[in-house]
Amino acid sequence: MKKFFLKIVFMVSLISLYCINAISSEIDTISFPSNHINYWSGSGNSEVFMVVDFNNDSLPESFIWGYRFNDSIKVNELIKAIDSVDQRLEVIYNGIYISDIIYDYKNNATDIYSAVGGSPDYFNMFVGKLDSLWDYNWNIGPDMYLKDGDYLGLSYTASDSNYNPLNYPDGNPASAKPIIDLDFNNIEYWLGSGDKQIALVIDFQSDITESALIWGIKYSSSITLIEAIKLVDSLDNRLTINYSGNYINDIIYDYYYDGTNLHTAYAGDPCWFNMYIGEDSMEWETNWGIGPTTVMENNQMIGLSYTPSDANYNAILTPSVIFEFAKEGLPYSVELAE
Repeated sequence: MKKFFLKIVFMVSLISLYCINAISSEIDTISFPSNHINYWSGSGNSEVFMVVDFNNDSLPESFIWGYRFNDSIKVNELIKAIDSVDQRLEVIYNGIYISDIIYDYKNNATDIYSAVGGSPDYFNMFVGKLDSLWDYNWNIGPDMYLKDGDYLGLSYTASDSNYNPLNYPDGNPASAKPIIDLDFNNIEYWLGSGDKQIALVIDFQSDITESALIWGIKYSSSITLIEAIKLVDSLDNRLTINYSGNYINDIIYDYYYDGTNLHTAYAGDPCWFNMYIGEDSMEWETNWGIGPTTVMENNQMIGLSYTPSDANYNAILTPSVIFEFAKEGLPYSVELAE
């Protein structure tokens, strides 16, 4: 009997330990740093971040946006500001509280995330700081002021009998990505000839204003991704690209063609160039199938982003959608998208 009793106690202890771990695993440490965010809006010296977690078992199921501001900003002001600039995001309110959130993830009316208040769950609000746990309390609400560095979490979740949320926001969400808004007629510097067109964007991911530059490429018949890059490299004397086979190591760009404003990015010091393909009204895409021999389609865009990678070697920073138009002479900038 004693052995049987001890066995029961041991089993109960294991179950209790499992339950404690299961509950605690719902609260993630916020581990997504600001320099990994692709979608920024607003302006100012302070930064806050918004995470929306749909908890729908999709991959990804949560997204993060960054917002810059001066002075102060309330929770609802942040939500409405991001809702107003990201055309794929729709936030529906019940009074001052969030009822529904719909997100057209790929801007294609197909990959749509939809969370409707009461059907079956509701959005709860959380706040936190980088490298800390999400906090939930009754003082977090639409009129609460956010501080520089705050993360606002919106989690679509069921609650327990005491109205405490069961699912906290993801601490490592996917970065929302801005949509490309490009009119090829705005491109100033065209290279090559033919009846088809593509564009090349090189983003040095630096703090300088002219971080992302764009060229237009004309061609006939077909052209691969690396052929397009090498065409621009050979015809724009300000551009120098060093290769390893058909892959890119270093890029140097003499912006004013006088050695006074060099854009430099060297392989592994500290980042690498990653290849992307994009189209107007879509977001930049990268995957293991995109490479030097990829055949480009008319009106597509090539993106080269000097970006760090995560632990799984996935590139973090997509090319910008705000371009500096490369041209012979002094370039000028045109803002294409926020």
